[in-house]
Amino acid sequence: WGEFYRTAEEAAVPILLEGGWNDIFLRPEIEAFRRLPKEIRAQSRFLIGPWNHGGQCNGDLACPNSRDDILFIREGVEWFDYTLRGMDYAHPLGKVETYQIGGDGYLTWAGDISHSCEKTIYLAEN
Repeated sequence: WGEFYRTAEEAAVPILLEGGWNDIFLRPEIEAFRRLPKEIRAQSRFLIGPWNHGGQCNGDLACPNSRDDILFIREGVEWFDYTLRGMDYAHPLGKVETYQIGGDGYLTWAGDISHSCEKTIYLAEN
């Protein structure tokens, strides 16, 4: 991951970064967003949905209003229209948007995302 992080630290253009709560690469994606130069991060967007690495919503809970697989195409086209063609962009920049599983929608974090508490979960009693 060292090269991935160095690339983020050296970024000279804004990026659209998409990850998922069930994505095996979520931790490095979060770290890469944190390592973007401040002025680049302020112009970038980071979206975390209820997906796995393949873009599918999975697990036992339903994910209403999570946007479907077409999201990745639509988001990419909107991002390139904005960055390459100068078109308006309706999404917040410099922030992290996260899907709230069980809350059925997205939250926008003004700064960095962080956990508000830690919870230990056991697979069996005791």
